[in-house]
Amino acid sequence: MPQNQRLVVFDVEGVLIPKNRFFFELAKSLGLIGLVKVLFYGFLYEAGIMRLESVLRHIYGELEGINVDYLLEVFDKIPATPYLHNLCAQLKARNCKVALISSGIPTVAVQKLAAAVCADYAYGVEIGQND
Repeated sequence: MPQNQRLVVFDVEGVLIPKNRFFFELAKSLGLIGLVKVLFYGFLYEAGIMRLESVLRHIYGELEGINVDYLLEVFDKIPATPYLHNLCAQLKARNCKVALISSGIPTVAVQKLAAAVCADYAYGVEIGQND
């Protein structure tokens, strides 16, 4: 009797990579003022003063002009959870589909991580892309 297929979903930021690290690393390239702004918006979100959608609009507004290649370069330098590829392989061997999701990291970065660990699905934030 064939097993039912299952879906295992992982949140990327805070589970598979360190929380807030992606935005911190990107914001460092903006200089001191840009970094402080991004940290401030992050604080407002963590304190419950601003909603995530509003904070992300402000943060990505600060990051406007950063090209996708640089964004992916920064994302690649962030360490993922050890043995993540092995975990995904074991789940797939058990007839599971693996999905990676993020409410803050761009889809293009989540897709790159998904390809690296053989996840089946990847969803993130859609951003305007500057080449």
